[in-house]
Amino acid sequence: MKIATVIFFTFCAVAGLLSPANADLTLQRGIQGGEFYIEINQKYNWFQASHECARKGLRLVEIPDAVKNAELISALRTYVGNAKNFWIGANDEYNTANDLQRPFYWSSSGERVTFTNWAKGEPNNHQNNEHCVHIWSIGNNFEWNDFPCIVKMGFICEKSN
Repeated sequence: MKIATVIFFTFCAVAGLLSPANADLTLQRGIQGGEFYIEINQKYNWFQASHECARKGLRLVEIPDAVKNAELISALRTYVGNAKNFWIGANDEYNTANDLQRPFYWSSSGERVTFTNWAKGEPNNHQNNEHCVHIWSIGNNFEWNDFPCIVKMGFICEKSN
């Protein structure tokens, strides 16, 4: 029995080394040619989503400008169907201020978020518990909202630069 177990784990380890981490990825293209991995079937909290992107050799998406935002929205409208909420790579480093102007940062690059596409009245840090950013498709606008990091939803990854 022990030999069979060792053989099984050895096989799994070798199979894992031979198949690239992102071999099974289906990437969605935006209008500018950018590629995004959009998870709509499995639900993860923000930290798990970040980890899942990293396991695939990707990162939670960063949206530095209106062009990239439009590109991502085009991919979402084409692909997601009825899915409504997706984690992106921004957070406020647990800032407790109920301030629409509090700073947010991109988790992968550490850069401060300068371009935003907040929904009206956001970010509001409701109950001092909304520190991670997601895109939601209310009215199919795909605007941003701050939300509790522990809520499970889909997510969007991209290739690291």
